[in-house]
Amino acid sequence: MELARFKKSWAGAVRDSATKNFVIAGLMVTNLLTAIGWFQVEQTVVLVPAVFDERMEVKGSEASPAYKKAWALTVAQLAGNVTPGNADLVLESLGDLLSPDAYRKIAADLAAQVADIKRDSLTVSFEPRQILYETKSKKVFVSGQFASQGVSGQPIKAVRTYEMTIDIRFGRPWITSFKPYTGMPVTEENAKHASTSSSGEKRAST
Repeated sequence: MELARFKKSWAGAVRDSATKNFVIAGLMVTNLLTAIGWFQVEQTVVLVPAVFDERMEVKGSEASPAYKKAWALTVAQLAGNVTPGNADLVLESLGDLLSPDAYRKIAADLAAQVADIKRDSLTVSFEPRQILYETKSKKVFVSGQFASQGVSGQPIKAVRTYEMTIDIRFGRPWITSFKPYTGMPVTEENAKHASTSSSGEKRAST
């Protein structure tokens, strides 16, 4: 009698153990699948900075126009406000933000500007007035009042634009093109209007 009861209890324990092992194996599989899915999903980071009222998002290799405009403003202010004391730091910081190809294209000009600023004790300042994002070209244009002044003398003022393309790599901004120039932004829309006006003037003159 005792032997039969023992065998019955033993068989039940074996069944319970098998059931538990099956459940544990199932949980391990689901946890593994969840972990794989987690690493494959691109995370979305939502930022609401104090400077902009627009909502900024970064997801994988893409970012919202507001995010790119915010970074473009930061870079323009960095490049446009240089003194003999911070010239080397500005040059180094721009090198960290620009892609190697973009940096090579303007490295000589930047180095020459830094040398001039140190030699002549110049102070370069930039006051941004407008930020544009061109959807088609994905370019950002930061334009404003640019001034250069020596130790003694009147400041030389002009309208200046910083044109750049900002990509996202590994969640950080990566500037793949950077072009500062005097004058208003040369957007595709502005270029189209300029071309139309020029054609009209030519027809009128003939």
